Amino acid sequence: DTLRIMLETEVRTESSLCVPREAVIAHYRRALGLGKTVLITTDTFLTRELLLPLLARCDIAGYSRLLISCEAKKLKHLGDMWRHIRELYPAGRILHIGDNRGADIETAERAGIRAFKVDSARERLSRSPLRPWCERAGGRDDRLLLGAVASRLMNNPFQGLQLDSPSHLGYAC
Repeated sequence: DTLRIMLETEVRTESSLCVPREAVIAHYRRALGLGKTVLITTDTFLTRELLLPLLARCDIAGYSRLLISCEAKKLKHLGDMWRHIRELYPAGRILHIGDNRGADIETAERAGIRAFKVDSARERLSRSPLRPWCERAGGRDDRLLLGAVASRLMNNPFQGLQLDSPSHLGYAC
């Protein structure tokens, strides 16, 4: 019962905190529109049954494959997920887009897969003028607030922080 409650809480939390990155999704849709084969890869313990509603909530559909580490028994940071993808598409030109320098970029490149890093909203916030907030964040509530602020002010990884006014910052909180 305890494990079930913990999993349900984790899934509820993931769902409530999941924020689509519209600019990234626009590029995703463009790739699909150009007829590209698009895979989604994730290192997670969440099952397909739990991930599909999260993807649907973010209006992410049309991909060719969803490769989940707990199902495939392969991890990106160990490189075996990238070797698996290379085996699935041996002649394909592959570009991986991810937010983890080690697991998404370095190990993909070692496997012969081109990679592009998209900074997370949290990384971007920690490099912004709001960095002192990140450094002072103490407990869970502070981190949740910072995550909410980052998801609003730093959602577009291709655009800098744009605060139009102090009230803009206030409404982001």
